This record gives sequence, structure tokens and C-alpha cells, in this order.
Amino acid sequence: MRHSWHTSKDALTVRYSWKKNIWHHLQATAANTPVPIAPGSEEEFITEHYWGYTRVTAAKTNSYEVVHPQWKVYPVQEAEVQVDFGEVYGAPFSFLTQRPPDSVFLAEGSPVQVREGVPLAWRSKAF
Repeated sequence: MRHSWHTSKDALTVRYSWKKNIWHHLQATAANTPVPIAPGSEEEFITEHYWGYTRVTAAKTNSYEVVHPQWKVYPVQEAEVQVDFGEVYGAPFSFLTQRPPDSVFLAEGSPVQVREGVPLAWRSKAF
């Protein structure tokens, strides 16, 4: 894996690369000043989720809290995706290699605390 982070007067270019037989990469060029996330935006929908869920067994699911401050985003001007999705994730994902992404954003991020998972309560309702 490797990454690069280049800042100029007007832009920020971030690139993340990894190798699985060949090199793959994701790259975004954005304004170099972060802005608050717009209410109702895709960025808000993705970043403002503070609960995660994981299957423990076929009959048990845990929930866990994710704690972090609200992030800002760098407005993306251009994105590049050079990934062989079939190679990386398997044949069912191959179609993504020829598609442009539906959404790209670059968030500033922060330290994140993931709290210990707890079982979800299950209630059966009689109808």
C-alpha cells in the first residue's frame, strides 16, 4: 500500500494505492479548504451514522456505537478510480470496473472511538 497527499495553492490531491497482482488506486483532487457537510447530503448520510451492526451468529446481531466529531469535507473537483474490482473483490463486482463512481467525497476525518458491541434485543410479535 502507499498513499500521497499533495497540497497546492488552490487544490489538494490525495491518492491511495494498493497491490493485488497489479496496482490499483483511488485519487481525488479537491479544494484545499474543508467546508461543513451540507444537511441532507450524501456526505451527511454516510458520515453521520453513529451505530454499526455485525452478525455474530445466525441468531445474534451486535450493535456498536461509533463516536467522532462531525467532519468537514473538501469539495471534490475531480476523481479517478483505477481498480479492477473483479480482481480485488471477486467476479460479482467486475461490472464496477467500467462504471464511473456514483459518489465521491473527501472528508477530513478525526480519531474515532468504536465502543464494544452489545447484542440487539429480539422481540417476537404475535399477529
